Amino acid sequence: MQAAAEYSLMLMRLLRSFWYSVRGRLMLYFFTLSLVLIAVMTVILLNQGNLILNKSTYNQLQHLAELHSIYFENLLRQQQQQLQWAAETTALKQAISTEEWEEMQQILNHSSQNFTSASAQLQLILKKYPETPVSANHIMAFLLPTDSIFTHSQFIVQLPYLYQTMPVYQEQEIVAVLAVRINGELLARNLSLSFPKTHFHLQQNLPESVNFINEKIYRTKDAKKGELLSSWHPFMQNRLLLSVSIPVEAIPYLSLNIIIIGIAITLVILILIMLFSYRLIERLISPLSDLMNVARHIGNGQFSQHFQHSQLKEFDQLGVVLNQMSNRLQQMVHDLEQQVQERTILSQAYERFVPRQFLKLLDKNSITEVKLGDQIEKEMTILFSDIRDFTQLSEMLTPQDNFDFINSYLSAMEPVIYQHSGVIDKYIGDAIMALFPGSADDAVQAAIDMIKCLQKFNAQLIQQDKPAIKIGIGLNTGELMLGIVGGENRMDGTVIADVVNLASRVEDLTKIYGSSLLITTETYLKLAAPQHYHIRLIDAVQVKGKSQTVTVYEVYDADAPDVVALKDETREDFEVAIMIYENDDFEEARVLFHDVLTRNPADQVAKIYLDRCNESLSALMPAMPTVLIVDDTPFALTTLSELLSNNGYQVLTADNGLDALQLIESHRPHLILLDVMMPEVDGFEVCRRLQLQAHTRQIPIIFITALSETGSKVKGFQVGGVDYITKPFEVEEVLARIKTHVSIRHLCQQLEQKNRTLELDRKELLERLRLYKTERKISF
Repeated sequence: MQAAAEYSLMLMRLLRSFWYSVRGRLMLYFFTLSLVLIAVMTVILLNQGNLILNKSTYNQLQHLAELHSIYFENLLRQQQQQLQWAAETTALKQAISTEEWEEMQQILNHSSQNFTSASAQLQLILKKYPETPVSANHIMAFLLPTDSIFTHSQFIVQLPYLYQTMPVYQEQEIVAVLAVRINGELLARNLSLSFPKTHFHLQQNLPESVNFINEKIYRTKDAKKGELLSSWHPFMQNRLLLSVSIPVEAIPYLSLNIIIIGIAITLVILILIMLFSYRLIERLISPLSDLMNVARHIGNGQFSQHFQHSQLKEFDQLGVVLNQMSNRLQQMVHDLEQQVQERTILSQAYERFVPRQFLKLLDKNSITEVKLGDQIEKEMTILFSDIRDFTQLSEMLTPQDNFDFINSYLSAMEPVIYQHSGVIDKYIGDAIMALFPGSADDAVQAAIDMIKCLQKFNAQLIQQDKPAIKIGIGLNTGELMLGIVGGENRMDGTVIADVVNLASRVEDLTKIYGSSLLITTETYLKLAAPQHYHIRLIDAVQVKGKSQTVTVYEVYDADAPDVVALKDETREDFEVAIMIYENDDFEEARVLFHDVLTRNPADQVAKIYLDRCNESLSALMPAMPTVLIVDDTPFALTTLSELLSNNGYQVLTADNGLDALQLIESHRPHLILLDVMMPEVDGFEVCRRLQLQAHTRQIPIIFITALSETGSKVKGFQVGGVDYITKPFEVEEVLARIKTHVSIRHLCQQLEQKNRTLELDRKELLERLRLYKTERKISF
């Protein structure tokens, strides 16, 4: 999908570049065409004549028109003045020198360049002959050839009238405004004359506002404005002559109007060209814009957009290719989405067996990248969790109920572990083994929240009339090996290290101490701020195969608030008592544990340690065993007391059964010498009561009495006595029997201690075997 998007994006950029290139070039072409057209229009307008006539040029033209008028008037009087002008000219020719006459001829020949200058030069020559009546104008009108006036004219004259241009061209070509015959008949308007060969190009007629008036001076005026348009006169049969006169005040008006009209026409043409160009460009590039739109939709993953048919063959072919590419990309994306979906489903299925976090720890992105032997070494915190007495609970449920119960329990605990960045390595029946590659705080907080979550889970069980459960959690931190083990056909991810075994052993200790959460010293030392938790010292564990012991701590943050408060109150005395106990000072430790239980009677761990102190004290072979003598006869008490004291025994005495029972509660003796016949409570009743209590049941009792009949002896053994001595007694016999039973009691206590240790080891082995079998069933 990403590749298709990148490909379509690249295509869209290419089309956009091509679009801007084509559009820019077309705009440049039409802009250039507009400039060329403007330039052509400007040249055309300028070639129609000089739009701005300077004063000197106008004066020369005006002077030319005056010469024509003078010449025309002179022609009217030709017959009257012909002789006089000829005589005057002849007289002038005779009066002046030949050089001056030739000079005048030269001036006249060049007069077309500047009539005003020629007239002035002639006037200077004539001043030498004041007696001559001939003026410079008469000479120019009479002597200047008519053709030279037009043929050698260097001026371009424009007469715009009612937005029409009527030019007179220079040099060999003249556009005449009017052409008339001798009789004044109008022959043509706006005709073109070329010299020496004359031909006529009739142009548009003049507006109706121009009237032609035949006067003596043969002048044509504008009937409305009264302005002189031309003065004319036939000086030769079938010949034409034209003179143009332009008023001075008309020049700015004519020039401004021509400029405005030219600009307006140019702007209109430019706007039309721009509109036409825009429409043409849009028509040309519209298919390209559609192609870019299709490419943009493809880039956004919308493949339903297709390019429609275009009238331009090239764009139509490109659109067909783009549509084919879109269809192929759509199919490719569809196939890729199916593959991704299948791989996602497969990956999710694999993740149920191999967590994604486990793969990340191995620096793998997919289960397909995992191979046999992949491993890393990293410090982590191991969490072991197990349901207490689940074996008994499972016996009460059907197999289906067992699976439903375990799945509901694990489903409740799993989110808590993942919430604290944990990775579940495996489920071992009802047990959970999780890894915390981050900090030890993550593991401790996860364990606390698991216990709190269990409280909600138990509330649901109670609502379903099911028994609540308890769990134990053990944590340990250290270096471990995480990797893939197995064979080519069967592989599994596992963790190998001593820290794992120790975490499991710590979890087993929760069953002994009745604690919910225990951690090792390594985990305790890795906590960022241990003071933020409620923690107390519990035990020092001897790890199998290790010489050093590992200290275990209890974390009781998840306990009830009142329990937390009592444990905090007794924590200091409790930890001191444990250290004293570890130093084998069982008597002092027993006193401290008893004090802790006095303030916190529900402290299960303190009770366990108190029993251990008592057992240890009982199991020791004391240097001076304590013997309690119970007899109502003062002589017997004195005799036995002296006898035992002299033979290394500590002696306690009581003269009745009730006092004896109270004394036994405060001072537990190693052996009791008990008389039978006593007031209120006899010896048999005292023995019977002692047998009813667990902590006094194991104290050996020797009856010493005067009752020697067989029935009394039998009854003594029946109520719990270990021996029977009759009075009077032999001293050696009494000492031998006391020593024997004290030794037997000590050996029995040692045997019981060994049996308890063996039983714990047996239970541990059975539990590990059960977990192993459960793990194998799950793996298969």
